[in-house]
Amino acid sequence: MEETLQGPTISEESVLKILKKRLKTDKFAVLNFTLNSMGEWIGLCGDHAILQVIVNDDEEPKISEKPLTFFVKLYPRLDYVIYFIEGTGSFRKEIFIYKLFDKFCDEKIKTLNDCVPKCYLTETNKFLVMENLVEQGYVSLNKHEFFDYDTIKVVLEALAKLHASSLVYEEKISNKLNKSYRLINEFEGEFEETYFNDREDFPNKQGLQASIKGILNSIEIFDLPQKLLSGKDFRTVLEEVLQKIFHLAKPSQKFRNVACHGDLWATNVLVKFDNNHKPINCKLVDFQCGRYTPPAQDVMSVIYLTTSREFRHKFMYNLIGIYYTSLEKHVTLAGFDMKKIITFTDFLASCEEQKVFGMLHAAMYFPLILLKTDVVKEYFGNIETNKKALEEDRSLLVKENIDMDENYKTRVLESLLDLKDYCDYLF
Repeated sequence: MEETLQGPTISEESVLKILKKRLKTDKFAVLNFTLNSMGEWIGLCGDHAILQVIVNDDEEPKISEKPLTFFVKLYPRLDYVIYFIEGTGSFRKEIFIYKLFDKFCDEKIKTLNDCVPKCYLTETNKFLVMENLVEQGYVSLNKHEFFDYDTIKVVLEALAKLHASSLVYEEKISNKLNKSYRLINEFEGEFEETYFNDREDFPNKQGLQASIKGILNSIEIFDLPQKLLSGKDFRTVLEEVLQKIFHLAKPSQKFRNVACHGDLWATNVLVKFDNNHKPINCKLVDFQCGRYTPPAQDVMSVIYLTTSREFRHKFMYNLIGIYYTSLEKHVTLAGFDMKKIITFTDFLASCEEQKVFGMLHAAMYFPLILLKTDVVKEYFGNIETNKKALEEDRSLLVKENIDMDENYKTRVLESLLDLKDYCDYLF
C-alpha cells in the first residue's frame, strides 16, 4: 500500500530566524512565504525544497522588490528512510558539520565562505536551511560526464579552502590553549562514521556487504583475469583489499587529519561558469558523510569519482600539486607555516595511502549512483522487490544495466581495472 505524504512545512518563527540572519536586521515584515518540494521523488537521506519569502522593508526597498529564496534539506517522511538516517546518523552529521563551520567563522576564518553555502538555520530532526546557490549562478554537474581539467581544478581549489579552514581553526585554538588541539578530541562522537562503518548493528551493513559482493562478482561479468601477475587469485586478494575501506575511514594515526567532506562525487559540487563556460568557482554541498581523516582522502576520492582512467594517468600528480599549492597558500595567508603542519612529502605519502580509498569509493558507488535517474527511481521506489539488488548483491545492477548504458559500463569497468592494477602492484 502506498503511503500518502503531506507536503513539507516550516513555521513562521523559523522563517523570522532565517531572515534575521540573512538580512542582519529585524526591521522587516514577512508578507508571505511558501515551501515547495523539489520534485516528487523522495531522497534517500532527506527531502529537498525551496523556501520563498516575500518581505516588506521600508528602509531597504530593494529586498521588497523580489522574493528571497533558500534551499531547504528536510528530515525525511518515510519510515524506512528515517530508520536508515537515524541509524547512520547522516542527518545529525550534516547539522554538526554546519555548526562546526560556525565555529570556524567565529575565529574569522574567511576561506570557508568561498567553498560552502551559508547555513542560516538548523533544527534537529527537522531541516537545514541554506543559501540558494542556483540563484547565484551555480549549477549542478552531470553525474554521467567526466570532469574536465578546468572543472576538477576549481573543485580541488574549493576543497583546499575547506581543509585549510579546518587546519587554521585547530592551529588558532592550539595557540589560545597553549597546547595541541584537535577536533577529534572534542567531537569524537559527532564524527562517528556514517557510511563506511563496520559495526555489527550498522543499518547500512547489508548495503555495504552488497556493494562488496557486487565488486567481487563483477570480475566475472567483465571477464577480467582470474589471476594477478603474481599468480595469486584476484578475487581472494581483492576481498582482502576491500576491507581496507573501513580502517581508512577512521582518523589516521600517522598523518594529520582535517574535517573532510567524505562524499565528493558529481552531485555534491556546484560550479559557477563565466560567459565563456569556463569554471570560475565551486561550492561543496551535502556533508552527511563528513569525517575526520587526512585531506588526501577527499582529494583521491574526488579524482577517482569524477575523472576518467586515462585522465588520471595523465594528470594525477599535476592535480595533487594544484591542491597542495592552494592549501599551502590559504594556510600561509592565515599566518601559519604549512611546512610545520603538513609537508609536501607527508602529503604525497598520504595520497599514496589514500589512493586505494578513492578506488574503493568509486568501485562501491558506481554500480548504484551512475544508474540513470528513471532506473534509480525504480529501485528505490519499490524497496521490497529490489531488495536483492540493493541489499544482497549489487552486481545484479551491473548485469542488468551495462548493455543499456555504455557510459555506465565504461566507468564501472574502469573502477575494477584500477583495483586490478592496485592488486597487481601490491601483491
